[in-house]
Amino acid sequence: MNYNRVPRNHFPPVVAATWSANNALLAPYDSSLVSAWKMDDVADSKGSNTLTNNGTITFDTGISGNAAIFASTPRKWFSNASPSGMPSGTGDFTFATWFYPTSFRGIDCLFLYNQAAWFEMYYTGNTFVSVCSDMPDGIMIGSSSTAANNWHHVVFTRLSRRFTIYHNGTNLGTSVDDDSHNNLSIGTCTTLNVGGNSGTDGQSIIGKLDETYVWNGKGFDDDDVTALYNSGTGSFYIPLT
Repeated sequence: MNYNRVPRNHFPPVVAATWSANNALLAPYDSSLVSAWKMDDVADSKGSNTLTNNGTITFDTGISGNAAIFASTPRKWFSNASPSGMPSGTGDFTFATWFYPTSFRGIDCLFLYNQAAWFEMYYTGNTFVSVCSDMPDGIMIGSSSTAANNWHHVVFTRLSRRFTIYHNGTNLGTSVDDDSHNNLSIGTCTTLNVGGNSGTDGQSIIGKLDETYVWNGKGFDDDDVTALYNSGTGSFYIPLT
């Protein structure tokens, strides 16, 4: 008797989304990807954290589709006053974005996580750093000179309680391996700013921001970041339609 049964291994795999490159490696990261701002607009392609456009940010050609354009005046930034699913506690996480600076203000904020200051990814002059004010040493780890009018891929990640910065696929440095750094428990994110600091005038970026992602529960190692950077061409989240 034939019931037209399909062998178990013939069912197609369930895929939440695809990626523009290296899909076999990056597809498993979908489950821990909280937000994916394609920067074609203010929408969150993965989650529910739609951004508020402060200062009339425009959109034009980016590294993949469109990018958000931050002009020098007036001051511009994206925000979400009550984001959901953001990292907290001592777990792993990753923030990643593509940045195309056309000039530098002096302090150019890419991410600000909690206005009272937990951590901030930013440029000072043309040097990329990350600061966590809750640490005794400010956790300023790594730096890399950044040329204007070029795309740059930046990642800030926590893996097994260690914090690491990456610039264009290169590991710039990891936090000190001691209790004061490893045991930092971050609170619930009450404010998320992207591309500028709502509390300080003059810290918004000048240039483009594109493909901005947050993973909660997934820290990236060197191989993960290399796959995402993909030698400068990028691997980008593409939601299924």
